[in-house]
Amino acid sequence: MLVRFMGGPLGGLELLTDDSPWLGGWFTIGDEEWALYIPTHEEPGVVLADRQPTRPEPAQS
Repeated sequence: MLVRFMGGPLGGLELLTDDSPWLGGWFTIGDEEWALYIPTHEEPGVVLADRQPTRPEPAQS
């Protein structure tokens, strides 16, 4: 699978991966529940990933 990054610090780069599943989320950092990039378009063998515009606000208790 080819991941094409749009915008942000990885904009213009491509990442070639295999099709096997992996543990974890979509380009997350550590145990955070938000991702730096999110998939915005997918077609066979190619995913376009755009950056998250902002980090979600932490839940208030």
